[in-house]
Amino acid sequence: MTSDTPGEAVLEGLAERLALRVAGIGAPTYEELLDFLARGLSDIGVPVWRAFVGIETLHPVQSGRTVTWSAGETDTHRREREGTADSEAYVNSPVRIVDETSQAQRYRLGQMDARMPTLRDLKDSGGLDYVIHPLPFIDRTRTAVISFATRAPDGFSDRDLERLAVAVAVIGPHFERLAVREIAINLLDTYVGPRSGQRVFEGRIDRGDLVALPSAILFADLRDYTALSERLSGPDTVRMLDTWFECLGEPITRNGGEILKFLGDGLLAVFAGEADPAAACRAALNAAIEGDRCFPRVAETVGLKPGAIDYGIGLHYGDVGYGNVGTRTRLDFTAIGPAVNLTSRLQDLSKRLPHTVLASATFAAHVPDVMIRHASHHLRGIAEPVVVYTLGEDC
Repeated sequence: MTSDTPGEAVLEGLAERLALRVAGIGAPTYEELLDFLARGLSDIGVPVWRAFVGIETLHPVQSGRTVTWSAGETDTHRREREGTADSEAYVNSPVRIVDETSQAQRYRLGQMDARMPTLRDLKDSGGLDYVIHPLPFIDRTRTAVISFATRAPDGFSDRDLERLAVAVAVIGPHFERLAVREIAINLLDTYVGPRSGQRVFEGRIDRGDLVALPSAILFADLRDYTALSERLSGPDTVRMLDTWFECLGEPITRNGGEILKFLGDGLLAVFAGEADPAAACRAALNAAIEGDRCFPRVAETVGLKPGAIDYGIGLHYGDVGYGNVGTRTRLDFTAIGPAVNLTSRLQDLSKRLPHTVLASATFAAHVPDVMIRHASHHLRGIAEPVVVYTLGEDC
């Protein structure tokens, strides 16, 4: 049964088709949703030439994404977070007006002097009418808008506008579901790590649920951090730490590792080694070497002379107890076990030796071409002496 009422026609047709499509393919992408919506509106006679979705999410680097649909093609862009709210493109845009008013806005492009860059570009491309709606998200704290433009000579009719409004109400919850999922994954990736975050997202959150994973382990720590923090201002201390973590963190990520913990001025990272222990150790070593090349930036960032700040790294290969520890209601996803303890002690030992990077014999055996034996040492808390290796002079 169909209805002649524009809103009911959209609800009966679009909502039903969307529900069937989602049931058939599972969670669609932003691009698939917008394409489905634009084509569906065209099928019922709404002259959509261009459709656009802009959704702000939570990510340390990106502010969100935009998806543009035109003539059956979609184009996606991710926007950088830094400066987005103050950028001229945002301040002088219909999106800002919708954010501030929470009301739909309409612009008859063919009858106005389009001063906003977005509207001017649409008009120059032949657009004659434009309407932008806030997406009806439960969470109203972030930007979530959808817009439609047409080249139809008479623009959108009153019937078209009603259909568009109802279509936005129909599609909104589906876009919000995608946004919430993306935010959850971004936050887990940011605060827990991609591999660990994936495990948490999959529901592996039982306390005491540990899995032994063979891994190359990297433990790094700044030297004399307490004294440095006494000399530096609070902002400079944070700037120094950010630069230090970036110098080592970027090569860790680039080489396939995952930072599990920031421990004050130190960090713990693992490189999965189940499939290829030698490749995992090589990746960890490459990260350490690349981080060393970047390290002079740490002192420069806070106006200190080269060599004023030092650090140490311990490297080991072994089984890591990987999983959840904590209270019943506050868990930490971490790595524990004898292998992690040994790596930490190697890093501690570097404070007493003229070497920045120290590795265990187990680790060195997987990268024998670049490691040289140093000596046996007693490490705190380790029963037997440990043979320690250092980097060769060519590294």
